[in-house]
This record gives sequence, structure tokens and C-alpha cells, in this order.
Amino acid sequence: EFPLMLEKDGIYLARAAIAMNDDKALIFAGNVPEGSTVRFGFGNSLVILDTAGKLIKNEVFKKNIESLFIFSCIARKRFLGSLVNNEIKVLENVAPNIGFFTYGEFATMKNGKELLNESLTLVAATEKKDGKKEFDLFDIDYGEENSSIRAINALIKLVEKTTKELEAEKSILIEQVKKDGLTGLLNKNSFFSLIKKHIEFSDFALIILDLDNFKDISDTKGHMIGDSVLKDVANILLSCTRKNDIVGRFGGEEFIIALINANEKEALEKAEKIRKKIESLSKKYNFKISASFGITIKKTSDDLTSLLERADEALYFSKRNGKNKTTIL
Repeated sequence: EFPLMLEKDGIYLARAAIAMNDDKALIFAGNVPEGSTVRFGFGNSLVILDTAGKLIKNEVFKKNIESLFIFSCIARKRFLGSLVNNEIKVLENVAPNIGFFTYGEFATMKNGKELLNESLTLVAATEKKDGKKEFDLFDIDYGEENSSIRAINALIKLVEKTTKELEAEKSILIEQVKKDGLTGLLNKNSFFSLIKKHIEFSDFALIILDLDNFKDISDTKGHMIGDSVLKDVANILLSCTRKNDIVGRFGGEEFIIALINANEKEALEKAEKIRKKIESLSKKYNFKISASFGITIKKTSDDLTSLLERADEALYFSKRNGKNKTTIL
């Protein structure tokens, strides 16, 4: 019901969608050049029939026409359905006729020919001298009020469907913005947004971990191997934490975890479990992989800055004292 209307030389040409690819891209019966300005057209079958009937009452058809050639676009037939017979049958009163349904018709424009869609082309022929005959061709009342209601309902459905699709795309984009592209963990900004909601009302332990000598791994083994290690570490973090815990990639080879309602003992046990699992990746990659950990427990007086500073201090204590260690402050 909604062909695209393509503007060409100041005239709008209809472009009917005839199929859809697997990627949801539409295939049109006529060309739609990239960068074209288009708008939705609305095809109201009742208005189309009424317009066609008024056209047939034009002075041209009051002449002594001996034969009439009818070429109707197949897209028009598909849209009108059985009503297409109403449009064609009435022409029998004009003259004997013949014709067929076409893929499209050509129109000569200023800059060449263009394919038309949804069109009805009539070619009238006669060898008689001019003369007129009177007949009433089109006296069916389709009701303008019903046509308007139908148009409004169709437009409402289009807006609803388009809105739902846009909302779905928006949700996907929002999720992509929230997450780190490589590991699928929360990115730094998203992690901070969530942790700020807990800082005032919840108790939690904060863990910052940093992969040891990771730059050497990327430089000697390549970035693809480095990325693979980061993904494996992210999977370990997710497998070792609960749904209500918050896990993020802090940047580079650094990760951050908020263990909600965890005390010092629980946080230390969790960090050690994660540290040993990361160290076990060494067998998979045939080179040493380890991480250093810094832990702190949120205090009543803490804000986000003081909490991060204390966790960072614990982390760097582990780094300075041999790495592959866990420190709690």
C-alpha cells in the first residue's frame, strides 16, 4: 500500500516493492538510484477506482473509439486484487479492447526514459471521423468517508511498525554503546554509571586486576593472540561472578569487578579463584599468563574516587611485589 515516490524532473514516479532479501533489504520493480530523495505514497484502492472512472468520463472517451489497448502494471493488479477487474471491465463500454499486465511501462522524461510502476496505460484508436456518444461508464459509489478511514488506518499501521523497528534498532545500539566491543563486558563509562547507583546504598568489594606483562604478549605473539587472551579472561570473570555483580573492562588489559554485598574474606577468595584460573590459561597458549589484583571494601565515607584510589594502590602493591599476587587494602 506504500510505494516509494521518487522525484524526477519535478514529477513523482511510483516504485513498488516486489520482494525482500534475507537481510531485509527491499527489491523494487524500478530503479531507485543511491542518494535519491523519496517519500511514501499511499495507495487507496477505492480512490484509485474512483479516479479511473472519472478519467474514463473525460471528453476523449466520448469520441467514436473503435478499439482500446489496455496495459496495466502487474504491481497495480497485485495491489488492487480482484478490484482490478472493476477498473478494466468498465472499459468494455468504450470499445472492444485487448491488453495485458506488464512488468512496468516507460515514460520519456527530460533526461531519458524512466520505468513506471503501478500505472494504467490506455491507447485508443479509431479511423472514424470525430463524433460523440454519451454513456455512463462509472456510477459506483465507493464512499469517500470509508476511503479516508482506510487511509488513516493504514498510515497508523505503518507508523506503528516503523516505530517498533526504530525502537529495536535503538535498543541494539544502546547495548553496543554500553559494552566493550572486544570482550562484551561493560565499558568503563557504563561500569561507573552502575556503580554510582550502589555507592550510596550498597556494600560491596571492588577488585581491579591487570594482566602482567601484557604488552610483551601483544608485541611478541601478535594482537590476534592478545585479543584472544582478553576474551578468555573476560569469560573467566563472568563465570566466576554472580548475576548481581558488576564486571567491566577498565581499559587495555585492566578489568574491574564490584562484588555486591561481599565482605573482605569473600572478596579475597573470589579474587584468588580468578587469579588461578587466569594463570591456568598458560597451558592453553604455551606461554606465561598471569594477573595482579587489588581489592578494597567500600567504607561509609567513600565516594567513587577514594574507592578507586585505594583499589589502585592495592593493585600496584601487587605489581611491585612480584606480580601474580592479590593485595587487599
